[in-house]
Amino acid sequence: MFSLTALTVLLVVSLVLPAWVVAYAARRAGSPRGRFGVGLLAVLVLGAINLVFLLIGSFVRPAGASEWLINVALGGLSLLAAFVVLGKAFSLPPRRALMLFGSFVLVNLVLMAVVYLVFRPYVCQTYQSPSIGMSPTVEKGDRFAVNKRATPRRWDLVVYRSEREGALYCKRLVGLPGERIKFEGGSLHVNDQHIAAPPVLEGKLRMTLRVSGLNTRYQDGEDVALGPGEYFLIGDNIDSSADSRLDGPTAGEALVGVVDLIYWPPRKISVLR
Repeated sequence: MFSLTALTVLLVVSLVLPAWVVAYAARRAGSPRGRFGVGLLAVLVLGAINLVFLLIGSFVRPAGASEWLINVALGGLSLLAAFVVLGKAFSLPPRRALMLFGSFVLVNLVLMAVVYLVFRPYVCQTYQSPSIGMSPTVEKGDRFAVNKRATPRRWDLVVYRSEREGALYCKRLVGLPGERIKFEGGSLHVNDQHIAAPPVLEGKLRMTLRVSGLNTRYQDGEDVALGPGEYFLIGDNIDSSADSRLDGPTAGEALVGVVDLIYWPPRKISVLR
């Protein structure tokens, strides 16, 4: 729920603040339509245009065209659209529309700085799943938001940086620091106490994988002692997930945050925590 709230607040601010700034700039430029409502409508139109450009950049890749060149072209079109839409919305000639355009670009640069320097590092960030290790809960290509302020709990989905590959992955948290865990009979035992698992994993927990060439560090029924600041992570795709069964426990410093919102594809939209 935290990520949903945080992203909603960010979206509202990214609409309201530019709308207020361009409306104020329009009044300063002598526009008879320098009202907040007009500014908000213009910002919404530009948001829709940028969404179209984003979809084009994601799904349309002409053969032989480099990604950076496509992004530069779409960025230029986005700026041109902003200049035209703002000028038309506030009924200003091109020379006076430049003042609005400059104000719009400046406020968006400030918002981007806040997002990249504060929001993403310390509050919330979105990711795309790179593997099938969490299938069917999170499929390859699914997009989700990570709460970086939450304290991880057992069975949470977490994003972490793999020590072996250095890449970011999403897995399910099974063992907490200082615990002694084991998989036996398809179930989880923590300090010799049986712990009920989510339906997707109930009766399926095991240390072995059914993928040839992948040898786990542990055997079913073997106790795994977690040290201070160590977590044991597994994937819901229990037979094919490269996780703590291969790499050993994950250090707390490698955890990025807790997944609390899946937002893409639309059929899988859900609040996890």
